[in-house]
Amino acid sequence: MFIAPSKLRHPFALTTSLLCVMILLVLCSCGTPHKTYNYENFTKNLSGTGTQAGEEFYTFNSGASFSLKWTSLAASDSTESSASPVSIYADLRGPYATMDAMKKAMTPQGVTGTIVKSMPVIQTDDWTNKTYQYDFQLDKNLKAGFYILSQKVNSAHATLTYNSEIRIGA
Repeated sequence: MFIAPSKLRHPFALTTSLLCVMILLVLCSCGTPHKTYNYENFTKNLSGTGTQAGEEFYTFNSGASFSLKWTSLAASDSTESSASPVSIYADLRGPYATMDAMKKAMTPQGVTGTIVKSMPVIQTDDWTNKTYQYDFQLDKNLKAGFYILSQKVNSAHATLTYNSEIRIGA
């Protein structure tokens, strides 16, 4: 049975009670603030450096290895109810016969070419404050030529890529 507010003894009390309930619902729907982290800190310095015509690239022999590291960086606080997944991975594409051919393989849409080596995907989230490392071992039978090492971090917000140019010696 509906009772008109004018018939109630205290219509203001009903309005105030409804307002309080609405405020409580809004406050309860807000999550607890959490610190978030991103992994945009790519490994930008591999061991071994060579130059050709003023261009910098990394020189390795087949079978060599280098370490890739992703260190978490503090980001903004979040009130999301759960962490967002983050995937970290890298792959090596090539060989390209010349440095020019390698440069042409890097397009705004990504890197084109055959993947000759990839690392297992590291699964984490944006609430985890941790450093991840992977030792990237080049195959011993890798052909001489130019290669592109693409490091990628994929999150709910964006996919970020950092490319390194590598030359494998004969």
